[in-house]
Amino acid sequence: QREGQTVEAVKGRIREELTVGRHDDIRATILAHKMLRGMTTISEQDMRETFDQAYGEKVEAKQIVVETKKKGEEILKRLKEGADFDALVKLESIDPRSRQTGGRMNPFSPGTGPLGKAVANVKENDYSDVVKTDDGYHVLKVLKRIPGRKVTQEEVRPRLEEMVLDRKMGAWIIELMEKGQIKKAF
Repeated sequence: QREGQTVEAVKGRIREELTVGRHDDIRATILAHKMLRGMTTISEQDMRETFDQAYGEKVEAKQIVVETKKKGEEILKRLKEGADFDALVKLESIDPRSRQTGGRMNPFSPGTGPLGKAVANVKENDYSDVVKTDDGYHVLKVLKRIPGRKVTQEEVRPRLEEMVLDRKMGAWIIELMEKGQIKKAF
């Protein structure tokens, strides 16, 4: 008890404030969606890319990240000669998360982004060429290819439009934050 209030009364007031805050957040999100929908065109390319990411084939892979292309090529050579991938991840990867997870990555779409393009035609249990990203030079091992879901783009068109708008809204909010036009409230 505090200032004559019961614990239950305080909990109830906090719950009410959080609920009101959530309603405000939901209203703000709906308003932002409406504004963005009025200002944004959704291209067929946006739809195709979103469809591929959400419903298309996925690749499960492991990675080793190093600082130089030369080091990446050395590792790739060692792997092709039979070196143990898991051991090399722990010894050579500059990415702490990769070292902790054995290099395992979340499933991703082949053909999208530098890593996706690198594994687009790589067979299971084979290696990509060395790939440069902002994080360093990657050597990927394809573990598994997961087939895409059996739906057409037209069947999921309304959901795809929402996904594209969500992505564009996120980018728009980040842009506004970077320009100092809005501030993060938490």
